[in-house]
Amino acid sequence: HLYSQPVEEMKSLRLAETIRRFTSYQGQSYQISMPAPCELDLNLLFGQANNFCLTIDYGNQEALILSYDKAEQVFTIDRTSMVLGGKGKRQFKLPVAEDLTLQLFLDKGSLEVFFQGGYEAASMLLYPTGETAPTFSITTDVPWHTLSLGICQLNHISFHN
Repeated sequence: HLYSQPVEEMKSLRLAETIRRFTSYQGQSYQISMPAPCELDLNLLFGQANNFCLTIDYGNQEALILSYDKAEQVFTIDRTSMVLGGKGKRQFKLPVAEDLTLQLFLDKGSLEVFFQGGYEAASMLLYPTGETAPTFSITTDVPWHTLSLGICQLNHISFHN
């Protein structure tokens, strides 16, 4: 299997003073706001949980929903509530034993996600109509064992020296 990784230059965009790390035990929901561009590293040890959902809420009833069904081993990317741009759902098989890992890079108009250390990757353009910072909401069907998050703001990508 061919793995995908973020380009090395992405690390240089991290704003060190904004790096935050969280760990939650036996939770079922968690919410955090972060202005784009940002990076989110997520590791979820399922425990008894079977369904995972990460909602990136832009306000104005616009949201991107990333969800996983552990029993079916299916990941879904749902863009149906976005007003502009591509719509619909994308589903793919993603083998997960006990923990799910996601690394997301979110800019004002794009999202890049690396699943399970790069086993799968997805890139998409987003056109939220509002100007509010997105809210990340993480939920599971029953309490998870452990949720670990790392989140930080990124400098804007520039092609000038």
